[in-house]
Amino acid sequence: MDQRLMSFLSLCETMNYRKTADFLHLTQPAITKQIQSLESEYGTKLFRYDGRKLQRTDKSYLMESYALSEKINYQQIIELLSTENKEKLRVGLTKSIGEFVILDYLLNYFQRTQELVDIQINNTNFLLHQLKKNALDFVVLEGSFDKEKYAYRRLSNEIFTGICSNGHFFANKKVDIDDLLNERLFIREIGSGSRNILENLLGIKGQSIDRFKDCVSISNIHLIKKLIEKDLGVTFAYRKILTDYDNLTTFEVLGLTTFHEFNIVSMKNTHGLEQALNFFNEL
Repeated sequence: MDQRLMSFLSLCETMNYRKTADFLHLTQPAITKQIQSLESEYGTKLFRYDGRKLQRTDKSYLMESYALSEKINYQQIIELLSTENKEKLRVGLTKSIGEFVILDYLLNYFQRTQELVDIQINNTNFLLHQLKKNALDFVVLEGSFDKEKYAYRRLSNEIFTGICSNGHFFANKKVDIDDLLNERLFIREIGSGSRNILENLLGIKGQSIDRFKDCVSISNIHLIKKLIEKDLGVTFAYRKILTDYDNLTTFEVLGLTTFHEFNIVSMKNTHGLEQALNFFNEL
């Protein structure tokens, strides 16, 4: 891979020429010359100084997307050429998708192929970080992401709504947001897709999770459902999580109950989406 692009990506992370030079075991003038060479070749500035602080230009983000794709493709071809081991498909799933959506797809995949697959289940932020590091081939997200930076394809549209116990006053009703704020809210951890969605929807209505009577963050959706079964509060999630939970039901809140996309996401200009299409078969 072009060493200049490696230096550029490192500088994007460190935003410091000396630290980049130390990390890559090069001299600082060598890093400076490589960045200047890229800027000359592509006819644009990638960095500038504001006083003594190094800043990125808008064009540097386009270059970063290109450089990351080049890095991933380079690593993948090296792996293919240097190993006789069977290639593994590396898939990342957000927690709701991993727990309530993926099973049927996996059954179909294993019936069709003998290929190996590694699956990571984590929150949106972590999975996107792993994708950029080439630790995953593609991810399936329920949360928001920057569609300018990634290649993506919609997997499905799912209903995002309020969840409560069957005995709760809200059960199967349309609820005013002022009444909702008087409830204890169980919510997923920071970085999770469902939390990001709820916070964004509340923000549109000029509200936040801090306005609830009580807000409890829990990273395990099964524990959240058990607490809601005991009528200890409410949550917002995809209706699919009600599978195998007969004691739970939904309620609607204007502006918060909505359809939301599940998306397959990969780095641009890689084989990630092609691998995903093979995995899901029916797309």
